[in-house]
Amino acid sequence: MNYYIYKTTTTINNKYYIGARACKGSIEEDIHYFGSGKVIKELRLQYGEGIFLKEILEVCECKETLAEAERKYVNKREVSDKHCYNQRQGGGGNIKGCKHTEERNKNLSEKLTGRKQSEAHKKRKGDAIRGEKNGMFGRKHTEESKAKMSNTQLGVPATDKQKEAASKGQKLRWANAIIYTCVHCGKESKNKGMLNRWHNDNCKKRLIE
Repeated sequence: MNYYIYKTTTTINNKYYIGARACKGSIEEDIHYFGSGKVIKELRLQYGEGIFLKEILEVCECKETLAEAERKYVNKREVSDKHCYNQRQGGGGNIKGCKHTEERNKNLSEKLTGRKQSEAHKKRKGDAIRGEKNGMFGRKHTEESKAKMSNTQLGVPATDKQKEAASKGQKLRWANAIIYTCVHCGKESKNKGMLNRWHNDNCKKRLIE
């Protein structure tokens, strides 16, 4: 394994992220790794890796010296810099046992409120988990798994936001639904079941004829 500290700078806004990396191959061949943080992933998905500039700040001998170097580079001064993507000292990744403070959660919430994703970005995200790229591709939930998922939602009331989203989805599906027509009287309906119940083979006009 090779260990090193890197700095990824985004050319669109000159913001940067400092991270610690352990790779099996050579550091020179690890040119396409720019960080595993959410912000870096979203920027890469939206703009491609061409917007990133990567620098190797220090090469380390083992995990211990890598951790020491990470603490040295990702310090309080760096984290407080408005151009730095790192969220906490010692690194910006998902560290087990670490939690955001209430103040940090509030700042993140205010920063993301009102932020909208472009249609191109939404398409890239969808394409990234579609077909064979989806973790459930070719697989099915077991009955036990379905029961567990169902039980987690029992007694949990839907929020106003969830109700609004469900209502909009239903209206959109209804607006784009296929219109079925009775072959005997010409009656039209988007509800195929109800149409077949009273029309087609059960249509009064057919019975009279």
